[in-house]
Amino acid sequence: MRRLLFLFLLLPTLITAQNRFSISGNITSESGEQLAFANVTLDRNNKYGVANENGVYSIENVRRGRYVITVSSLGFQTITRTIEVTGNLSLDFTMVENVQVLDDVTIEGKKSSTKQQERAITIGSFELADVVSQTNILADAVDRISGVRIRRSGSLGDQSDVAINGLNGSAVRTYIDGIPLEFLYPQQDIATLPLSGIKRVDVYKGVIPVDVGTDALGGGINIITQENFVNRITASYSVGSFNTHLADFNATFVDKNDNFLKANMGMNYSDNDYTFQADLRIRNPFFDRNVPGSGNPFIDIEDQNVRRFHDRYKFQYGSFTVGTRDKEWTDNAQLIFNYQNGEKEVQNGPRITNIAAGEAFYEAENLSLTFKYDKTLVKDKLKLRTISNYSNDLIKFVDTTANAYNWLGDVIFVDENRRGEFNDGSPALIETKTDNYVNRSTLDLNIAENQKLTLSNIFARQERVVTDFDIDDPSVSSELPKESISKNIAGLQYDDNFFNNFLEFSAAAKYYSYSLKGISFLNQIPIESNEGFLGWNTAVKLRLVEGLSLRGSYERGFLIPEVFQFAGNATGVVPNGEIRPEESDNYNLGLQYTKRFNKRYAINLTANGFIRNQRDIIFLNINRNPLQYVNADDVDSKGVEGELKVNFFENFNWVTN
Repeated sequence: MRRLLFLFLLLPTLITAQNRFSISGNITSESGEQLAFANVTLDRNNKYGVANENGVYSIENVRRGRYVITVSSLGFQTITRTIEVTGNLSLDFTMVENVQVLDDVTIEGKKSSTKQQERAITIGSFELADVVSQTNILADAVDRISGVRIRRSGSLGDQSDVAINGLNGSAVRTYIDGIPLEFLYPQQDIATLPLSGIKRVDVYKGVIPVDVGTDALGGGINIITQENFVNRITASYSVGSFNTHLADFNATFVDKNDNFLKANMGMNYSDNDYTFQADLRIRNPFFDRNVPGSGNPFIDIEDQNVRRFHDRYKFQYGSFTVGTRDKEWTDNAQLIFNYQNGEKEVQNGPRITNIAAGEAFYEAENLSLTFKYDKTLVKDKLKLRTISNYSNDLIKFVDTTANAYNWLGDVIFVDENRRGEFNDGSPALIETKTDNYVNRSTLDLNIAENQKLTLSNIFARQERVVTDFDIDDPSVSSELPKESISKNIAGLQYDDNFFNNFLEFSAAAKYYSYSLKGISFLNQIPIESNEGFLGWNTAVKLRLVEGLSLRGSYERGFLIPEVFQFAGNATGVVPNGEIRPEESDNYNLGLQYTKRFNKRYAINLTANGFIRNQRDIIFLNINRNPLQYVNADDVDSKGVEGELKVNFFENFNWVTN
């Protein structure tokens, strides 16, 4: 059976290999001199060869078809020829010396992050290679972008709150290759993601392109993964304060037929036992229940330096990828398996009081399978990209102790009638299982050299089941009714550059639809909400003079409610079947100025003003009992943000924002 399965998996490669050919030959000058290191390239599929010291070149694994072959060598005229590949070819080239003397030419290339920041829409972007030596936490690198603030506690593994131009919470979405993080890894956020395998991070401030965004009001963060197609092995290990250890290992293996295998593994660990100031509760040694007037059983002492004693974080992950590229049936196809697990001790709730949590903890496990497929169609004019993911997420929350701790780690009292350190003393032994499916499919049509039409659709479904176990007899449990959300967002976008990039224009329309299903925890009655609506955006960039550009954008955005906001939960939040999606009008207007004085000095200045007009903001109303998510009135946010970069002495950069 295993042999049959192996042959089945190998069959596409074997079939494709039968349609691969080679091109080889000799490259000489008119005088018969063999030209070493001459370059021979084909115009498609990234195929090329370099002549050896004897002027012999070879290009392997070339698919059947018509190509333009180019031969170049320093000091000789470039040769360009159209060829038809139907079998193995032997092509010799004789190059003519180029006697024209050229002045020095300086060629400058732009990094992909720089190109992103120069678009009409407002984007902050950086390459991971530029920051990996400065931080081991992705959230810290993103926090340096102007207009972006990430708030989190000092503990490794704690959740974070991302704010972009004043909007935060679920209004800001995080994506990995355009797939929402809440569907890939529901229990993670940008503060807990490992750096391994990341190429670039784009932060969208307002308008998000249709091939990335979903329902996000305040912008989004898209994490682009690394695509390595060369044999390589990398590893890193770092040690920090509070017994913090970060390690990762990455390996890529590629064969001569462009089939590849990747493995990524890593581990994050920290005791998080840092010191800070907190109120402290200790026993009163003079208290005696039998002596009236002996005082309270406990004494509250303020502002003591204490060390966290129950905040350990441990996380392991592994990812394995098998794929192929440059085949007749695909440009790039990958199957990715991910496994993650971890645990986090909980030291305190949202507020730090004079009582610490000493036993509550989380355990989490995630299994996911991802399929990526890219294919260029219609003579490189049309490109299909699709990515599908299924993930199963399990999280356990244990909070059953009768002990109460102070910040010294002492048990200050035991109350068997008040089990649990959170949720007003209600004990918890809960498992939450979440099944997620998401697919994003995109078609890019190159209408002309500077015109592109993009059609993208994302469908996502999430089903969640909560199981409540008896804390005294875990074999007894009750399964709460299944909750689910399905949402589909279709978008069409047009991009154009006019007058040699003098004017850049983009416009898009999005149609949102969703379905929420749940059970009211108050009366066990099914509740459901379905809706569809239209959003749109546009962006313009005008080049005023060389190096100075003016750009502006507008988006009508929406934010679909989450399942727990709509259906409530089993730990004190009641449902609200009338909750509505959030809406926002987002305006951006800014300037970009770039000036390179010489090879040693350059500056880049970006300034941006923004307005956010929000309606029906979803928030948890803590002033009512029981708690409930509701819609708020209108909220307006206005602000400015800017960034100045100075490059000097070729190798130094200074950045402020």
